[in-house]
Amino acid sequence: MKKIIVCFLLLTGTVQLLPAQYRDLPNRSESIFDNPPPGKSNAHFVFYLSKNIRIGLEFEYISQLEQLPDLDSLVKVAASMLDPLSDSLKADGIVRRVDVVLTDLIPKIRLISHPEFTNTYTIKDQELMQLKINQDTIRIIGLSKSRAAWNVMDVNGKKSIQLRPSLFSVTIITNNIADIATIEPDALQKCVASLQQKVEKFYKRDKLNSPSYNYRASFNMLTGKMFSPINDSYIPTGYEKISPVLGFSLTAVRGSIAPSIQAGIAFNTGNNYFNNSFRFYIERQYFFSRDASNKLNTDANIFAVAQLTQTEKNRSGNNLYFAGNLSIGYLVSRKGNWYEPSTLRIGLPVLKNKHLSIEPQLVFNGWFKNLSPSIKFSFNF
Repeated sequence: MKKIIVCFLLLTGTVQLLPAQYRDLPNRSESIFDNPPPGKSNAHFVFYLSKNIRIGLEFEYISQLEQLPDLDSLVKVAASMLDPLSDSLKADGIVRRVDVVLTDLIPKIRLISHPEFTNTYTIKDQELMQLKINQDTIRIIGLSKSRAAWNVMDVNGKKSIQLRPSLFSVTIITNNIADIATIEPDALQKCVASLQQKVEKFYKRDKLNSPSYNYRASFNMLTGKMFSPINDSYIPTGYEKISPVLGFSLTAVRGSIAPSIQAGIAFNTGNNYFNNSFRFYIERQYFFSRDASNKLNTDANIFAVAQLTQTEKNRSGNNLYFAGNLSIGYLVSRKGNWYEPSTLRIGLPVLKNKHLSIEPQLVFNGWFKNLSPSIKFSFNF
């Protein structure tokens, strides 16, 4: 009898659990028609056209833009697919959204009506009339390749690197869904052309195992100009990398010429105007002197240095120019009486070219005690 009761309780518990498990399953309709989620893609661009029409383009990878299908043709296909529904899509004041999925051989359409937005009215010619405030939305979802790559394994277990296909969406916001047929035949082509001029320099960022970067911009297609952001010149351009720091220098400091060697790492980044380098390195500086017996003594002092440099992008070659620079060095190992304990060294803007930099410095300890200037000639390779 006890066994029967236990089994009954277990079955009762199972009956209680199963509905909860089913409720947690993803909604199949949302996974088809809301993927990618509207407005949440990594790259999102908005274009303002005439007749109060807006077009939105969304991508997972910015490099999808160079391998898109003919978007104007996709709009025509969507319009022809919606034509049999024209009676259901009439301008009756109801706000609607239509999703058209064209990612495989079986096109899919979803129509969502929002009758809750029909309770707005206006007065015209002393008559009460329904007023439609919210616009209709047509969203077309497609698939394209990108420069982003991934490892793919075939049925035989062999791996290969292939370009990664990703979803994209075209969102058209109009007063009425039927207005999709009135859009200019090359409207999408013009939008893509305006966008490519601004973002094609970022395509190379999409590579094997690269993260998806975020991009946002808005265009006025009556002028063909981007109005937000005002200037994209300071957007990173994909030159971010870590590199070693190796160098040799001669420093005139406190009456001596001290050679030194540097070794460390640098994180380099850039935009359309400047190259920036964040460096951390150890500098071993050597002082030479002779004692009373004319014996040569070598004193090695070691600095830990953090440095930020900024150079103009169009500067190259052997011509000297001024560049932004700030370095802070701390004496971590002291030998001899060349420096006081806890000595600090601050580097100022430099005069430099491709391989040589001339850096004025201030050397002191405490609150600018024993302050003395120095100048450092660095040879980088």
